[in-house]
Amino acid sequence: MKKPNIAFLNVQKIPKNLPDIPMKEDDSVLLKKEEEFKKKNKDDYYIGLMGNEEIVFCSKLEIRGLELWIPEPNPVLIYFSEAYRILEPILKTQNELESIAKQLNGSTTIETYPYLLKFFSQSSRIHVFLFSTVEAFINQSIPEEFEYTTSKGKIKNKEYIQRYMKFNEKSTELMKAIFSKSFDNEYPEEMETLMELKLSRDGLIHLKTKSDKYRNSYREIMVSLLNINYKELVLCVESFINFYSPNYITYFNNNLREKST
Repeated sequence: MKKPNIAFLNVQKIPKNLPDIPMKEDDSVLLKKEEEFKKKNKDDYYIGLMGNEEIVFCSKLEIRGLELWIPEPNPVLIYFSEAYRILEPILKTQNELESIAKQLNGSTTIETYPYLLKFFSQSSRIHVFLFSTVEAFINQSIPEEFEYTTSKGKIKNKEYIQRYMKFNEKSTELMKAIFSKSFDNEYPEEMETLMELKLSRDGLIHLKTKSDKYRNSYREIMVSLLNINYKELVLCVESFINFYSPNYITYFNNNLREKST
């Protein structure tokens, strides 16, 4: 199975034809100067790894009192990659449950129980990771000094938007204000799928009981989850993000849409 490419978050291209700077000192001298620089400047510096064509900036972390510099990852792509990794297994489990339903023809057996446990776990995880992908991307897209004017004429800054704005407004009007184009206008059906993702995710996160005539408490949401087109959900999230930032989600080989044709 192909894997999404989890690119670094903070990368800067090195200008072409940049002249080489000859090193006049050996590594030990350079290392000593680096340590002296760190002491004098304390936290007023950052570290990057230089390649042939780009500089990858690192995240300054701490673990048990120790400094740890690691290239900063992109959580949006991590979340999407995790959701994508679940896609093939959950499609297989859906097919297994459908086959079981045909074989049992209205009867039951205790041996079906592990299949539903597996499916519910897969569905919960793919929903959480896909919705987290979209939310993280939207928040990441907001410029630092950005100000958004609501329909009531109130001006909101980035901190307010990230903390308090409802998803429906963030994913439509806010994104239109940032990018001057609208996914919900261009692709209304896919936008509807995105909103269905939110509703399903909310149902899972804020799980509620509802007793019915079958003595079930969660039948309604289970039936809903069993009949979701999970491949469509993944494609919808990919489309939403790549609409606003082309080639933001890429794969090591071809993309999922090409594979499905």
